[in-house]
Amino acid sequence: MRRREQIERLLLEGLKSHYEISVVVGVPVVTVLNVESELSPKPPILRAVCPDCGMLVVLPCCACEAQAEAKSPSMLEIVPPLKPIGLDLKPNHYKRYVAVLKRRGMSALVDQINGDSHPEAPLQ
Repeated sequence: MRRREQIERLLLEGLKSHYEISVVVGVPVVTVLNVESELSPKPPILRAVCPDCGMLVVLPCCACEAQAEAKSPSMLEIVPPLKPIGLDLKPNHYKRYVAVLKRRGMSALVDQINGDSHPEAPLQ
C-alpha cells in the first residue's frame, strides 16, 4: 500500500493523531497535514466591494456594522456612574475624577454630581 493511501485511510478512520499517523507511516507530520488539507479543501473566501465604505471585504462589512452599532441608541444609553462607587477619594483624586469626566465630554454628569459633591473638593 502506498504511503499516501495509508495516510488517507488513517485520517478517515479518525482514531489516531497526526503525530501518531506520521510515526506509523514514517513520514513527517507536515506531510500528514498536507494530505489532510487535500482531502477536505476549504471553500474559497468570496470578497466583494462594500457598497457603503468601498473597501474590499468579506460581506457583510464588519467595519460598517461596527460603526452602525456604535451610533445605535443602545450604545448611547451606556452611562458611567455619577460618582465613584464604593470609593472614598481624597480631594485631589476627586478633582482628577471630575477633570476626566469633563475631558470625556461628560460635563452634564459633572453638573449632576454637583448636588452630591465631595465635601472637601468643590467642583469647578
